[in-house]
Amino acid sequence: MKTAIVFVLATIGFYFAIETAWFTYAEYAKPADREGGVGMGVVFIIGPICAVILGAGTAFLFGGKEAPHRVKVAAGLICLLILAALLKTVLGF
Repeated sequence: MKTAIVFVLATIGFYFAIETAWFTYAEYAKPADREGGVGMGVVFIIGPICAVILGAGTAFLFGGKEAPHRVKVAAGLICLLILAALLKTVLGF
């Protein structure tokens, strides 16, 4: 039960963080297609998918004692890689 609660809360939190980062980027960088295909892709496709993956990794890390330590470390590294890829894709770093 604790793992499910952590998963839901982390997914919601990561989704809002991703969307806030996108809207902040779109406001200040003024990309030409901010309300078009790219913006809708971030809001409705990339954001939710990344939030679920990052939420699952967070649930593995902090959800309980079900997973061995090496699985938790692997989940954390995967989360960091996905977050880095998201930042590179959306913000152009």
